[in-house]
Amino acid sequence: MAGGPESHELVEVAFVQNGVEASMIQGLLETAGIPSIQEGVGIEGTRIGVGWSPNAPQRVMVNANRADEARTLVERTLAENEIEAISSAGTEALEEQIASGRARDYSLIGGYGRALLISIGVLGLAFGAFLLLRSL
Repeated sequence: MAGGPESHELVEVAFVQNGVEASMIQGLLETAGIPSIQEGVGIEGTRIGVGWSPNAPQRVMVNANRADEARTLVERTLAENEIEAISSAGTEALEEQIASGRARDYSLIGGYGRALLISIGVLGLAFGAFLLLRSL
């Protein structure tokens, strides 16, 4: 029963990095009359809880009988946006951001990892100072 006119099977038409992008794609599909849903992926998904991170990856899913139409619409729109972004953005500014290290994008886990390492370093310094003062 996959893909027939009576099919209620959901298929993925887009995989995006956060809920904002998924909502934008859903809005695009809605204007074309294609109903869709978002499904969280990974640790921030529906199994653990919703809303832990605004940067949780999302899948945009539609009925199997409208999947080809939805994929075509999403791909065409994304291609148009990429062309506009490339033509409007200066490559020199982008290269400067990459060279200076400002173009990094850390995930939620990367942020927690950095905070953990800094905390361990501070505790190590405090313990070293305690040992020095105690030996006096």
